[in-house]
Parts: sequence; structure tokens; C-alpha cells
Amino acid sequence: MMMFEAPDSRLYYVVEENDLVKLQGLIDEGRNLDEFYFDDQNISTKSLLHVACEKGRYECVKLLIDNKASMFVRDKWGQSPLMYSVASRHADVAELLLMKNREIVDDSDSYGKSALHSAAEIGYVEGIRVLVKYGANVDRQMMDGNTALSRAICERDLEDCSETVHVLIEAGADLNIRDRRCKRTALQNAAVKRNIKVVEMLLEAGADTNSLDGAGRTALTNMMYEHVKNVQGVSFIPDDVMTIVVMMVQAGIDLNLNTCEYCNPMMTAANLRAEPLLRLFLTNGADANLTSVMGISSLLISTSRNDILSLKTLLEWNVRSDIPGLIYKRREDKEYTVDPFELAIMEGHFDTAKILISAGYGKYRKPYLFDKALLPRTLQQNPDMLEWLQSKASCPDSLLNLVLFSCRTLLGRNIKSAVKKLPIPARVRGMIALADLLDIQDDFSS
Repeated sequence: MMMFEAPDSRLYYVVEENDLVKLQGLIDEGRNLDEFYFDDQNISTKSLLHVACEKGRYECVKLLIDNKASMFVRDKWGQSPLMYSVASRHADVAELLLMKNREIVDDSDSYGKSALHSAAEIGYVEGIRVLVKYGANVDRQMMDGNTALSRAICERDLEDCSETVHVLIEAGADLNIRDRRCKRTALQNAAVKRNIKVVEMLLEAGADTNSLDGAGRTALTNMMYEHVKNVQGVSFIPDDVMTIVVMMVQAGIDLNLNTCEYCNPMMTAANLRAEPLLRLFLTNGADANLTSVMGISSLLISTSRNDILSLKTLLEWNVRSDIPGLIYKRREDKEYTVDPFELAIMEGHFDTAKILISAGYGKYRKPYLFDKALLPRTLQQNPDMLEWLQSKASCPDSLLNLVLFSCRTLLGRNIKSAVKKLPIPARVRGMIALADLLDIQDDFSS
């Protein structure tokens, strides 16, 4: 640091050189121990005690505070000498200050950052232990709402924060405090960072898996939106993301949370066209027919995405295809209440519409097929589909289909598993399961 030649700049240099004899001599001369020093660009402004703490000059610090140097002094950014000692990893100096006056332990800078925040964001475990020993408030929040725990997890320069997190959990940190900007908890931040070890620690310590952030997302759905991709119909789910998904499912996350579609794992998987996750959630008890408060369902979302793979998985789990939901068309600035079949026709997703009918959707005999209402534009532009629908609507459902669909209704959600228990021929089991339609790879012989 380049210094201006102030009258007492000798104090700075004797501290830098750790020369206790000269320092004592200057003190005896009555020098101002609270003198401030400036760098040549006036970025930093610090006192002599700041300098001594930053450089880890233990004996100099002791001499200065014994001679009444102020421990409450602040630099240009509001940081205290204690914060300097911790940020520079000098736990012995920090403890010396706290032994003299433990009331400074929670002093914070202009942004509400305390020494504990500083220690957490650099992963200085020894410093954290000293601060906690002297009563640091482990849940103290910065102006943005971040605690030491959230700083430890979010700090980009800290590769492995697990030991820091462990110490803070041991110190009784509240795991469910949300920051003020994004409203995210420690678990949400750890999941987004894909930190498996920290997620595991937080789950074991009882972190709330169902807490919602400012966007209405949980830790699980936040991570999914950040890291699960679908490229040309192929889902890309990183291994660490899948590991965390399984961990959260095993920890008992509510798979049927439906405050909005963004907090529900099933609807999120449908939005992302992530069929493997959709299947995982269904296998672990998710309700295929669950809707959000706006009536949005996983099937409605998959239909809007024209995601045939997810559509077939939902139908395999006997999802109802006639549940309507509210759809907003941004370009038209209009809202429609439609069921999945009606949406498929509206969007021109005719393969989806055919699958829905073949899987038992029974409300396809619409007035427009009999010239009693205006024909949808998509059907006006596709006479082949119109002809197929009119032909289908003009004939009654076969008795076989009626029996098959009735059996599916009685068997409940897990058709594939339930149908195997029926004392009927394997071929009939496959028909009830819609094996050919849904591409189910199972001979149903067991």
C-alpha cells in the first residue's frame, strides 16, 4: 500500500515492521493511536488498529488496545478491526479483541456484514469457531437478508463449503431463513449450486424441503429449472442433479405441492419435458391428476409442449384426460379454459389428440364436427385430421373399448402394476394397459 506522508506515518511503518520497541516509544511520545491512513486512490481508509489486525500483528494489537486505541473504529466501508482480523485469517488476533470486549462480536459494516459473514464466505472455520465462542449471532442477516450460512453456500470463490456449513449447523444456525431479494433458503441455494454434500447435510439437519422462494419455487424445482434441459426431444439431467432429486424425494418433499405450477415437481418436469423425472415422481407417489390453483395439470402442460413421451407416461399412470385448465395466450392476450384434447386441437398437435382419444378421452364429439359451431382454424387447415375426427365421432365406441376403459378406471393410478394381478390372459392385460399405444415394454405374463 502506498501511503501519504502524514505526521504520524511512522506508526504505520513500525506496525508493518512489527517493531514493538519503536511502537512503545511513539506511544510514550503521545502519538495519536486512532490516526487514519489513506491509499493513493482513496479507496481504502483505515486506522492503525485496522492495519495491525489485517497484518496479524498480535503483540502490536495488544499494545494498541492496552493504550486505549478504539476497537469501535470503522474504515471507509464501515468495517471494524475485528472484521479485518477475520478476513485476513488471524483468529488469534480476533480472539484477543473479543477477550477485551465481546460486545464488538456482531458489529457490521455499511452493508450489514459482520465478522461471522466474512469468515463464512471465505470458509475460515477457525474464525467461525472463535466468533461463536464469544457469542456471535449465527443468524444475523445482512441488508440483503443473507446469513453466514447462505454466504458460505453462495460464495463463488469457495469450492468446498461443507466444513463451514457443518460448523454453522452445529452452532445452531436457522436453516430456513430466506434472503430478502430472492427469498431463498440455504437448501435452495445449495441445490442450485448442485452441492450434493451440503444438500445432504441440510436435509439431515431438518431443512424445510417445501419452502418457496420469491418465484414460487422449491429447492427441488429451482434446481430443475436451472439445470435440466431438453434438446431436440432428449432430456439432459446431470448426474449430480439426479442424485439431489432422489435425495429430496427420499427426504419426503411434498410431490403434490400445488400452490402454483412452479413449485410442483410433476408440473416442473412437464414444463421441462423431462420424462425420466416425471416417471420418478409418479413412482414415488405423485398424483398424476393434481392441478395447480389455476387448474394447470401435468397433462395440460405436456400437451401444450407436444411432448408425446411425457404424455404417454402420464397415460400409463392412468391420468384423467378431461380435466380443464386456464391457458393464457400471450400473443392474443386471451385466456381459455380448455382440457388437454381441446388444447391439442387448438395448437394443431394432432398426434397428441389422436393418442388422447385412443386412450379413452370421450368428449371429442364436439359441435363443430357436426357443423353446429365454427370450425377451429387448425382443422380448417388440416382436412385429413378433420375427416379422421368426423369419422371417429360418427361411430359409437366399441363394447371392447368401453370395457377396457372401464377396467382402467377401476384399477386406479398404477395400471401397469395392477393389471398384472388380474387372472386374465396376458394379451388382455396388455390391451387394458394400452401397451401398444403407450409403447410399454412388458409382456404382462407375470
